[in-house]
Amino acid sequence: MNIRRTLVSLLSTIVVTLTMLGIVLINAQTSDEEPDLSYRTLDYDVAVQRNGDLKVTQHIDMRLKDRGRDWKQMYQRYTLKSKNLTDISDIGVKDVSNGETYRQGDFVFPDNADNWNDEHAGRWYIVDVTEDENDPQPFNPQTDGLSDDGQADKTLEIGWNIPQTVSEDSLKFDVSMTLHGVSTAYDDVVSFQWEPFGEENQIPIGTVTGKVTFPNGINGKNSWAWLHTEATSQTSRDTDGTLHFTVSDLRTNQYVDLVAAFDNAGASGVERVRSGDYLDELKSTEANKEQQWRDGQRHKAQLTVAGWLVCLILGGLCCVLAIRGVVSSNREATYHGGIEYWRE
Repeated sequence: MNIRRTLVSLLSTIVVTLTMLGIVLINAQTSDEEPDLSYRTLDYDVAVQRNGDLKVTQHIDMRLKDRGRDWKQMYQRYTLKSKNLTDISDIGVKDVSNGETYRQGDFVFPDNADNWNDEHAGRWYIVDVTEDENDPQPFNPQTDGLSDDGQADKTLEIGWNIPQTVSEDSLKFDVSMTLHGVSTAYDDVVSFQWEPFGEENQIPIGTVTGKVTFPNGINGKNSWAWLHTEATSQTSRDTDGTLHFTVSDLRTNQYVDLVAAFDNAGASGVERVRSGDYLDELKSTEANKEQQWRDGQRHKAQLTVAGWLVCLILGGLCCVLAIRGVVSSNREATYHGGIEYWRE
């Protein structure tokens, strides 16, 4: 009986300890509740132009949850900066689900519009929301872009009006645009940093894939690329320099950016020009960033192992205390006096 009671107490302690560890791990991995809008997949097709501009096409497969009110408007936001993105033009939106190509229209607030499907659905817009997102201003790419002289940043919203719906498990769109003023030409290379997602990103994505092609004459030997992200990722290069990348399980507040450079001989008419060579400095900077990332990953792994060890030690102490408690209880419950026998 005493052995059975000891084993039951020990097993209960182990189960409680493992349960607590599981709860800690689950909370750590699912601390953020999935938003109403998420992307199942997002595939980028990026063509680097000779002048350093990027022609970008997004193949989006999104999921819309029932949020208690109809979905009517999708949008993305971009920040124009004189140093790496001065303008956005050539915008196009296509509903892949039904083959409809959207037309440009004016921005409207969905809650203030009547006859949404007849008068507003099937149109895309671009507006300036720098000052106030509740008071969007018209934006004309031909006149309202930034120049390379330190102008103040601008925040643009590119959106498209969909037929109103309560929820959609899979809604597919192709969104294309040209990003201007992304690159800087140096004496040896043309370099750019393209950031599809910043740390303020609020859309979780199951899988992000991309293909980046360079101008004619550029190959894997005279072009270089580095992908930065906190999520799990992998990259590969073709012999012609084409870069392929995959990012898995991109969560909110996780960023993705690509730094690339290619030989100056393959460029022409780049908007931003700086004197001097840059490639060696870029390689050194990226090597330092990679080392910092590896150090961070090692530190994170050490903290994880330390956390497990602390939990195991605490669990072991609980088991020891439980066993001592059972043994002590059994000792106190056992009669230690002399044996007396009598019969009436």
